[in-house]
Amino acid sequence: MYDTILIIMVVCYISIVTTSVITIIYLIKHNKDYGMKIKVLLFVAHIFTTGIIYPTFFLCSLKFYFSNSINILLWKITNVLIFIMLGLSLIIYVFLKEIRKLHIIPLIVYSILLGLLIGTLTSTSSVQIVINPSITAPVIISDLSTINFLYDLLTKTIVLLFFAFIVVYTSYITIIVYIHARNKKTGNISLLILLVFSIPVIFFILYVIFSFQIVRDLHFILITLNIIGIAQFLILKPEMTLSLTNKVYAISIYHKSGILLYSYEFKYESMQTDTEIWGNILI
Repeated sequence: MYDTILIIMVVCYISIVTTSVITIIYLIKHNKDYGMKIKVLLFVAHIFTTGIIYPTFFLCSLKFYFSNSINILLWKITNVLIFIMLGLSLIIYVFLKEIRKLHIIPLIVYSILLGLLIGTLTSTSSVQIVINPSITAPVIISDLSTINFLYDLLTKTIVLLFFAFIVVYTSYITIIVYIHARNKKTGNISLLILLVFSIPVIFFILYVIFSFQIVRDLHFILITLNIIGIAQFLILKPEMTLSLTNKVYAISIYHKSGILLYSYEFKYESMQTDTEIWGNILI
């Protein structure tokens, strides 16, 4: 069991880091395929955080025993990273759906919860480590079952409130997108994104509540699969990142001099002609 878990976690880590590096390089080289530069920056930041920094701190805090204080510090940083990771995911999700901007109230709630988490994690009693007494040597690879973390009530409450906020707000956006999607296919894509986004979050919630190592391991594996899926989505379907809810409302053709030659509005049944000369010029 130990060898199996170790092999799976190592393979997942190598896969997620390799995929992340390749995806980041591809995004930088083909940034023009994704519309606004801010989207590319958000994608790169999200992939770098989720696929490189987060799994590194995650495994270092669980697979390597340095000392109680160092491992607790690494795990606290891991918790802050997942907050940042989910915040970036939410912003990207909003951008993909062309909702223009985050509403001020959710942004305030997110900022408050992040501040509360960082504040409570400064307390020495916020997170406690539970280890196998046989682990005494520094910097050794240990079985995942030998290192575990327990949260105090306040920290646990703040973490659960944050995850609940993320899931509820993401579901709210998904419903809006599904209603206003261009077609049924794009609406279904939004539901799929919500499902893929929510499952790892749910497993981390279960770990915070019950401290079961198995759900923590599954969370890491699902994060790996998510990054691989996101990488394929970004590389193979860059056009889908422009907007899932964009609709073409009108087409206008201008002469290079700036004169409007032709205009058609799709929201009307009949074609609206703004000038009589457009046909001859186009011919």
